[in-house]
Amino acid sequence: MTAEKYLDWGRMLIGKIELLKEEEENLAIRATRGRSNFGMCLRRGGYSRDPMAEAVIRIQDAKERVAERRKQLEKELEEIKEVIRGVGDWEIEEVLTKWHLEGKGVEEIAAEMFLSESTVRRRQKEGLAAVERGMEKTDGHGKNDQGGEKRK
Repeated sequence: MTAEKYLDWGRMLIGKIELLKEEEENLAIRATRGRSNFGMCLRRGGYSRDPMAEAVIRIQDAKERVAERRKQLEKELEEIKEVIRGVGDWEIEEVLTKWHLEGKGVEEIAAEMFLSESTVRRRQKEGLAAVERGMEKTDGHGKNDQGGEKRK
């Protein structure tokens, strides 16, 4: 995977995380409605023979699975942010974050950072090169898979 695709994956993760947060909220609301509408007392692991209680338990289980998936994606996103922070130049890091994670364009970044558009493009290319070098030393995701540098 190229450095650019790897960083762009971060923006996709942000979108997925937001969708999972919404799903968690929706499931929590559904579970609360089920409990309050029917005045049920839920017992985990027990057999209630109450279809509504069982449905609420399934909703809570689904909410837990969604929360676990969200946490996994947040961990992946944090790894990408760590790779960006590893570049070592705050201006390049900021350009990479705005460009790849926030999805901002060159004009918008230039205006926000008080830089010329050509400087923004140059910083982005420098940042991608630095990330690419870092990926060559690791497994491509900011981590070394054998405890040391990968051999070429």
